Amino acid sequence: MYFVTIGKLGLAVRTRAASNVLWTQISSDQPPSVYKCTLTLRHLSQPYEDWQEAGSILLPIIRDPRKFPLLKAFVFAGCWDKFESLRVPGVDVHGGKTANDVVNASASDSSRLVARDKIQECRRWEESVADSVAMNAARGGDFDTFLTNVSANPIHLDALDSMGNNVWFWALTGGNTRIIDNLLLHNVSVHWLVLLCFAVSIDKSIGETKHV
Repeated sequence: MYFVTIGKLGLAVRTRAASNVLWTQISSDQPPSVYKCTLTLRHLSQPYEDWQEAGSILLPIIRDPRKFPLLKAFVFAGCWDKFESLRVPGVDVHGGKTANDVVNASASDSSRLVARDKIQECRRWEESVADSVAMNAARGGDFDTFLTNVSANPIHLDALDSMGNNVWFWALTGGNTRIIDNLLLHNVSVHWLVLLCFAVSIDKSIGETKHV
């Protein structure tokens, strides 16, 4: 029991350190990739501790169009609700406001207008994914919920989110191999997709070999 407790404590400390590094990187002139941001967000716990400093990223994202793509990472990681609840810290003129408050209060700023559109797009995207039990379960790697849902009604596999992505996209995003295996076994179109991706990768490898 002692070692288990110490292990959990160590993991919590490392996770919080990783979250603080992420917030710092997002706020810097060299933000992380969407992929790296998504991976880190996935490992953050739901309790508030890992998100204490997260409000510091709001203004840096809103003010820099280069960082708008990072908004997608919060949808990929299933953390969009967290992002929407964040508030600008400190005594800044926007202190205490959410990202939505800031962009709506800056109608004359063209970059803020674009930020507002991106935030609204992500909000609609998140709603469409959350409304689909199959896609939401695939994103979160919840195999039991996914299997129960698609077994009850296989037509759920044909659903698309607001960005045109299907369950297969979210299964790859979530990374649960049992869900991916289930799709491979029961979805013929996925077989063709895998074969196509395999063929493209082989063709690319051959092309690279020819240029060596």
